Amino acid sequence: MNAAFGLVQLDRLPQNIKIRHELFDRYIKTLKNNEYASKYYKFPVIENQDILLLALPLECPDRMELIEVLEENEIQPGVTMAGNILRHPIYKEKFPDQAKKQYPVADEVMKNGFLIGCHQGLTLSDVDRVCEVLINFAKRKLFKFPEL
Repeated sequence: MNAAFGLVQLDRLPQNIKIRHELFDRYIKTLKNNEYASKYYKFPVIENQDILLLALPLECPDRMELIEVLEENEIQPGVTMAGNILRHPIYKEKFPDQAKKQYPVADEVMKNGFLIGCHQGLTLSDVDRVCEVLINFAKRKLFKFPEL
């Protein structure tokens, strides 16, 4: 049964990839070209956009507050779970030399990272609405406005 579903999905793959590229591009262009979002959020370095088509990874210093705001606006973000696995006891034991090293980028991503979906079921209007919420949050934080 799963194979049958997979075969049907393969027929849709080129169109789904095209839609996801459009959505991802809209997020990037809208947010990077905005004076507030471009200063507030940390964007990924994009070497191969194809691996980012599931979601747009971003970082912000007020991640948990932002996630609450997104959810209040019926936007479901993803939380980045990409921390330093060498902090887990089993890996510390297995790889003691590596565990002694510092991995500041992994720590930063774990603390500040979140994901915004690029699902092919979204529309450009959906992306614009998500961007509007992200931009308003950035504007409020940059200028210390209580609420916009």
